[in-house]
Amino acid sequence: MKGFGFRLENLRENAGYTKTELSKLLGFSPNVYGTYEREERSPSLDTVCKLSEIFNVSVDYLICGKDDSKHNYKDNRFENILQVIQYFKKHGIHSPFIADIDSWNGLPAEAFHDLEKFFYYVVYKYKTNKRNY
Repeated sequence: MKGFGFRLENLRENAGYTKTELSKLLGFSPNVYGTYEREERSPSLDTVCKLSEIFNVSVDYLICGKDDSKHNYKDNRFENILQVIQYFKKHGIHSPFIADIDSWNGLPAEAFHDLEKFFYYVVYKYKTNKRNY
């Protein structure tokens, strides 16, 4: 996977993550992600898929460096945020908490991790329940 570490480093820096943050996001101890960037260790296919989702690039781009239409991650992330706000409005929340900058300011990292866990819990709960909501 020649150049894999270089691509990871560029994607991480452009996305504003630290190596430690990505290790935690992937469920690893703090220094594991750095070994991928230094190409001391190769990630599993599952990890490559997770990285592809985090950076919004194809697995092919991560492994081979082949550019694709999905590689424009900055614009996609902005568009995704706008879509999330539209989902809130669609369901009757016209001033979504996600856009309340003053409330986000000063929250500790633990609060963001708690919100992430709760979000995925709710997604799992409603996607595994066969009833329509």
